[in-house]
Amino acid sequence: MKCLRSNRRKCTCILVISAALSLYALFTLETKIDRSTLRQPGNLMARAQLSNNTKLLSPDGNRMPTAERKYCNNTNVTQSDKTSNGHDDIIEAKVDYRVEAFPSEGHWTNELQLPKLISCGGRQPRSVLIEQASHWTNNTQKADILIFSGAINCEDIWLELESKRQPNQIWVFTTEESPFTSRDSVPPPKVSHIHFNITSTYHPKADIFLPYGRFLPFSRRGKRKVRSNFNQKKGLIAWISSHCSTEMWRRYDAVHDLSGYIPIDMFGECGELSCQRGQGINCARVFARYKFIVAFENSCCGGYITEKFWFTVTRYNAIPVVIGPPKMDYDQLVPPSSFIHADDFSSMKDLAEHILRVSQDQALYDSYFKWKTIGKAVNIGIGDILAFTNVGMCRLIDFIREKHNEPPKQPFDPYGPNWMGGCNECGERKWVKEYSTFRNYNEEMGDRYNFTYLN
Repeated sequence: MKCLRSNRRKCTCILVISAALSLYALFTLETKIDRSTLRQPGNLMARAQLSNNTKLLSPDGNRMPTAERKYCNNTNVTQSDKTSNGHDDIIEAKVDYRVEAFPSEGHWTNELQLPKLISCGGRQPRSVLIEQASHWTNNTQKADILIFSGAINCEDIWLELESKRQPNQIWVFTTEESPFTSRDSVPPPKVSHIHFNITSTYHPKADIFLPYGRFLPFSRRGKRKVRSNFNQKKGLIAWISSHCSTEMWRRYDAVHDLSGYIPIDMFGECGELSCQRGQGINCARVFARYKFIVAFENSCCGGYITEKFWFTVTRYNAIPVVIGPPKMDYDQLVPPSSFIHADDFSSMKDLAEHILRVSQDQALYDSYFKWKTIGKAVNIGIGDILAFTNVGMCRLIDFIREKHNEPPKQPFDPYGPNWMGGCNECGERKWVKEYSTFRNYNEEMGDRYNFTYLN
């Protein structure tokens, strides 16, 4: 390019812009992914790369529905040098079961330290090697058991895994999350023919039923006193939350509106009070000062009663105020008459007035603790629920050995009434349903993809 002396400054700018455009074009050529090849089996890595560089947001800035994500999102199965070698050097000598796990993300999963070799005791001890699965390796073909808990929201990855599935390979689905929250951990509707052999969740219909807590009736009923610590509880009601936003319903708004009738001390991300994670004993002492705890679940799905409830009755010795699965699920799964359910009241004002009335009447308050005279509640940790922890894995191995001769049962349907089909709007009362956003999501899914969660 020739530049006149008088236009040197202008020419310099043109040169800089031209060079920048050339670099951009070169970078684009080097990183461009041909979308026309994305359906070919050999391009899973390209799809994953495209997805990781694509924001999963709609034009208005909101999170896109799962079914609208056209390419593979982050699958939580990052490649690892530890898993790529396959550990063949110790498998032949020591391992009875080889397990590949797709674990979910969470602060506690960092403690899994995969791969690891564990021993399950008993009359016939078994050694188990647990590795973190990678869909782009052949490790899944070598595994005796595949465990699914993390998000794999890409149809092609499910199809690839199915193509590698061995005849005697056992697929296990395990999660501590609700069906709505963990919907990316099961095959999408278009490939729902892909099935699991075993489910290990908190749901009562799971093959291995591992709830967040249990009520254990006493074998012998004697005279036992009700201990509610009524006089020691100086606080009225508290809410403990780790996150404010919930997809299925406007939980924060419900708690905020309830606080317009009665004062609620709010701890965690959504409040001004704090009790840091990891200070369990000290936090339990703080929350044990309250007569009531707000135990609103993030999702309203069958059997989904979490530590929000069980911590309240086991650690805080308080009355949980609940919104979550239908009341009949609480009646079947938790200590009898131990909770206050929002559906028992015609309005939020009536609920608040009942809480105040109970807080001022010791006999009425103690009636919510009569269950302690006939049984005890126990809290079950997440480490005991999920199948890829030490306790969960040995329980799974025992189950497989006990059931291996039984005839095949009806495959688990992740979209049936015992999982996603059991999710619905929160509450039966109109005033509770007003906080729901689930129907809007459900209608959008139905309009676009001919699939709905609601029955």
